[in-house]
Amino acid sequence: MVTYISYEVQAYEHELQLYNKGISTAPTKFVARIHQFENTYGDASDDCKQTVTSN
Repeated sequence: MVTYISYEVQAYEHELQLYNKGISTAPTKFVARIHQFENTYGDASDDCKQTVTSN
């Protein structure tokens, strides 16, 4: 179960990096600014560690 969670955390962080990179490149940056998209600075690892240790 912990292995599955760590895999999902890695996948989420990878997608998060792709999203942040995607909205910071032109012309996407221009469109993202119009629609008020923002970088997501979250780190899923901390949230999952808290969830796993609390169970």
